[in-house]
Amino acid sequence: MMSEGVVARFLKAATAEMIRNNQKEIRCPCRRCKLTSLMDPKADMVRDHLLMRGFMDGYRWEGDEDDYEFVHGISTRNKEGGEHHVEVPGHDQDVEDPGHDHDHNVGDHGPDDMEDQDGGPDDEDHEDEDDGPSSMDWVQDPYLQELLLKQTSNARDAAREKAKMDQLEVDAVTPLYEGCRPEDTRLKVTLMALQMKVKHKMTDTSFNDNMSFWHERLPKGNDINLYMGLLKEELATLWDAPANTWDAAAEEYFPMRAALLTTVHDFLGYGYVAGQVVHGFNACVRCMDDTTYRQLDRDPGSSKTVFMGHRRWLRDEDPWRKRKDLFDGQDEPRRRPRTRSGEQIDELLKNWKECPPPGKKRKAPEPLLKVWKTRSVFWDLPYWKILRVPHSLDVMHITKNVCESLLGTLLNMPERTKDGPKARYDLLSIGIREELHAGRPNDDDDDDDNDDDEAEDTQSRVKLPYGYAGKISRYLDKAKQRFSGMKSHDCHVLMTQILPVAIRGIMDAHVRETLFGLCNFFDVISRKSVGVRQLRRLQEEIVVILCELEMYFPPAFFDVMVHLLVHIVEDIIQLGPTFLHSMMPFERMNGVIKGYVRNRARPDGSIANGFLTEECISFCTSYLEIENPVGLPVNRHLGKLAGWGHRDGSREMHVDFKGRIADFERANLVALQHIDVVDPWVVEHKTFIAKTYSDQGQQRTDGDIIKEHNSTFTRWFKDKMLTCPIDEDSSAEEKLIFALSQGAEHNLMTFQAYDINGYTFYTEEKDMKSDYQNSGVTMESYTGDVKQRYYGKIEEIWELSYAGENVPMFRVRWAKNVIKEDRHFTTMVIPEAKSKTAGAKVTAKYEPWVLASQVDQCFFITDPQKPSRVVVRRGKRSIIGMDGAANELDFDQYGDPKMEDDDDDDEEPYTTRRSRTTLPKGRPFKRRSLGVPGLNYSTARKKGKKIVKR
Repeated sequence: MMSEGVVARFLKAATAEMIRNNQKEIRCPCRRCKLTSLMDPKADMVRDHLLMRGFMDGYRWEGDEDDYEFVHGISTRNKEGGEHHVEVPGHDQDVEDPGHDHDHNVGDHGPDDMEDQDGGPDDEDHEDEDDGPSSMDWVQDPYLQELLLKQTSNARDAAREKAKMDQLEVDAVTPLYEGCRPEDTRLKVTLMALQMKVKHKMTDTSFNDNMSFWHERLPKGNDINLYMGLLKEELATLWDAPANTWDAAAEEYFPMRAALLTTVHDFLGYGYVAGQVVHGFNACVRCMDDTTYRQLDRDPGSSKTVFMGHRRWLRDEDPWRKRKDLFDGQDEPRRRPRTRSGEQIDELLKNWKECPPPGKKRKAPEPLLKVWKTRSVFWDLPYWKILRVPHSLDVMHITKNVCESLLGTLLNMPERTKDGPKARYDLLSIGIREELHAGRPNDDDDDDDNDDDEAEDTQSRVKLPYGYAGKISRYLDKAKQRFSGMKSHDCHVLMTQILPVAIRGIMDAHVRETLFGLCNFFDVISRKSVGVRQLRRLQEEIVVILCELEMYFPPAFFDVMVHLLVHIVEDIIQLGPTFLHSMMPFERMNGVIKGYVRNRARPDGSIANGFLTEECISFCTSYLEIENPVGLPVNRHLGKLAGWGHRDGSREMHVDFKGRIADFERANLVALQHIDVVDPWVVEHKTFIAKTYSDQGQQRTDGDIIKEHNSTFTRWFKDKMLTCPIDEDSSAEEKLIFALSQGAEHNLMTFQAYDINGYTFYTEEKDMKSDYQNSGVTMESYTGDVKQRYYGKIEEIWELSYAGENVPMFRVRWAKNVIKEDRHFTTMVIPEAKSKTAGAKVTAKYEPWVLASQVDQCFFITDPQKPSRVVVRRGKRSIIGMDGAANELDFDQYGDPKMEDDDDDDEEPYTTRRSRTTLPKGRPFKRRSLGVPGLNYSTARKKGKKIVKR
């Protein structure tokens, strides 16, 4: 960028020359025009060109000796071959001396002016001015100085070069990190690192790896409070400036305030936002300075900090407190860790004199009580100290981490397992479980050859309903014996639905029961509706489960994520179900936000523009009749809750030509008996049959009357309505009843797939060709006063048509020998043969036809303990906000299988059942099969070799 003073002097001299030559224009000497364009010097065009682009290379004008160094960056004060001095271009203080007269004309230089050029007194003044921050004295190489001060072609490049120059000057005096040696500045260390790269001929890859290694070990800054301060100011405004709101019940105005009830983030984010330590001995953010920890020995040990000692949460009189032989070799007299209230923590942090202020770069002090690194800015909010749970634990990440640790240990994944030679040495150093110490022979290492393979196959063969989770086999690498790439939701499904089935039949019974209880814990805490009484019981169960895991699993298994399970229930009691304070919706929103990025060089700007555009469109759609969701994918069930058949695989069928009259009449009967407007006629017909038998002096049971009703109702209903035909004055309901009485059209549509009630259903035939399992259905039915739930698979999907009204029907093959083993599993047998043709005398228990609107979806997993049976698992759906559905409980008219599993008050309490637990020998989590035919289990060693015992 050219100096204003130099350009002004040039224009003054050029204008005087133009007047002397009796001309009206001059040639522009900028870098682009290069004396090819004639311009009026009084029109500021030449001035703008020179300020933006500078003078062309080599250009000189008469009397420009004192300005040449500023135009071209070279000093001419030693004209006889002396040293050249490079000046910083664009610095006005180097050009415009306040004591210098800029109004001199070209050629007005006197002896004093020449003295300045030859190194007179004015030169010394210049050197004194350059001794400030803009000095180049720290660069000794003249060639490097010339490169750093290279001339730029436009103002934008000049500004960039100046900014780079300024940053280099700052880095030259800034220490590498707080507390390092004063001479180790950022610039010096960077240049030394690059010099070492050249000297040792390091490749870019090795150099980057080396830098990454040291980056992880250099002190890390923590300025998050500086950024959170802006958020805190906005939150304080929402609290201090309440909105005057009308209370319709009290008929008065009241000040309504907005408050931040809790924050949600992953565990590392918890430490940053709360200012707490999340590493080391006091890593538990709830136990704080009363955390129970154990530091395992270094090599050959695991060298980990583990968190056991969950017996502290047991009752004082619990016998396990004195069973040191089952645990870590010590009795446990301590009670559960004390909890500090918000007022107590606030008082501690206020009196902490060494608390680092936000934004200040200084050596970090010793954490307060080895727990708090800094005082969070949220403590400045007036209500923060009264919150029960100001920072919530993220169940999503806890589930994922525990699932990966459990899978890695059970399947002996080389990179994930918590068992191995180091874990055995840990047992030796603690002095427990002598049969598992390192170097001891262990028969359990020589289990049969199919242990891990069978457990992996059980999980990989599972087919899930559409949209339930990712395909499990896609994440399983059998060659490397590991799971990888699973998302948090996939881990949740695997932990709560699939893993409990996969481990059936292996290990000791009470060890399996412990893992079943752990999986059930994650299942219950993730539900949208859970009672406080159930949560209290769940808290007792998880304490016992963790104690049992301490008996069965190696110490290295108990990282801080496993320990945090003991604190989750209290968060749910205080804050509500986990979906209200989980990171799952935020992580999904991140996926939407990433879709806004168009310019990967400026992702933040792309996200801001995309989000602003979405907000504007969402605001505008509120004034339109049709409101479509913006920024979110359209749910495939939107507008299809009442039923919609897929065109793929659909075909038209005439029952008369296909020999399906019996099935058609049965489906028609089932449809009529479940339509509300036909109920009065159903009651009337049953009363008519009972009266007929009574008039004849015959006594019939209710079952006989129902059989007679099923065989004669459709004909009676049709004849009854023909006696009172409809006319133009009949109501819409009367016209509908008359249309229903005439029966469905014999020409109907059949489908292979159907969407209804927020589910996607397939026929069993389509399931065999698909990666999904959508043919499983379940429904609740009453036989007299007895409620019973049925399970089965869809064989056919028909859509009956009654004068334009379509009624979808499913033909289902029902399961037999249904057994509810416990609160975790319900097993059954699905017959291979298709159901028989439905005649008039078929009983209600084996009725194949059901209304599609009355069933829920489920799926089946082959029972590894008894391969001839299957284990049923519940399906899922998402219908909130679609077609006016605001609540699933209100939408479900026929029962919800998800809620029925919760009714286990009659079950024996878990704390009572576990009293029969004994410590098994060997590795309890890697046991042989319990005499199950066709199943053999083994353990793979870390090096991939397997020892087989026949």
